[in-house]
Amino acid sequence: MKVLLIPDKFKGSLRAEEVILALSKGILRLAPKTAIFTVLASDGGDGFLDTVNHYKALDKVEVVTIDPLGRRIRSYYLYDKTNKTAYIELAKASGIALLSPSELNVMETSTKGTGIQIKDAVLKGAKQILIGLGGSATNDGGMGIASVLGYRFLDSNGNELRTIGKNLVNVSHIEREEGNLPWQAVSFIAVNDVSNPLYGVEGAAYIYAKQKGANSSQIKALDHGLQHLSSVVKNTLGTGDALLPGTGAAGGTAYGLKAFFNAEFISGIDFLFKMAEISSLLEEKKIDYIIT
Repeated sequence: MKVLLIPDKFKGSLRAEEVILALSKGILRLAPKTAIFTVLASDGGDGFLDTVNHYKALDKVEVVTIDPLGRRIRSYYLYDKTNKTAYIELAKASGIALLSPSELNVMETSTKGTGIQIKDAVLKGAKQILIGLGGSATNDGGMGIASVLGYRFLDSNGNELRTIGKNLVNVSHIEREEGNLPWQAVSFIAVNDVSNPLYGVEGAAYIYAKQKGANSSQIKALDHGLQHLSSVVKNTLGTGDALLPGTGAAGGTAYGLKAFFNAEFISGIDFLFKMAEISSLLEEKKIDYIIT
């Protein structure tokens, strides 16, 4: 018998590698002659870099950045010098796993730490950046990332705002640095398997903000804020389709990547299955059972 295991992580309890180990032990205890094949899966969220690193020998680049609440931390991303491609996992600097349950406060969190990582990759010469979305502690519409890469978010008095969830509704104008910015020659790719729009009953706030610490009134405020941001982006920059499936990923980070950096959206699981060459595995090994 041939069995293929394709688990993602069990969020909050097991990494994908640990799921594989547990399943393998159980299968072999009852059927010792079973041939077990494995593929690490990730939808672009937690474990994205672990999965990429499993299939590609890449450089690990350490960066001093900040967590969702602005505290200094060390994190990393992966870099392919040959193809000048960086792989960044949003959860490594802006993730919910970086905060204790008592610290969850989506009104005060930002993706700025992920922006610092992206800027580092751009300055190192990256021409393509793949950003795995998911597991975020944020709902800032990607403003945090954008603020590191040349954008300023201003209130009605022209004061620069902190790029946090509660300030979405206070954005009156968006400015971008003049001249050719380094990232303008970079291709951005948002990797995720979320189909939610930016706002509305199926949007980022209503579906995901509760697990990030928001109460019902805050969820309504965040949803209104995301809708407001999209209106300002449209009027100021002429970009952004807030109802495009997937824009709600990672608290609207996917929307921000699309609106501010013209990012392409790709399916996380399709991307990683291609990397793992799963089609060839299925054809060559004649698998009897798949567990996922």
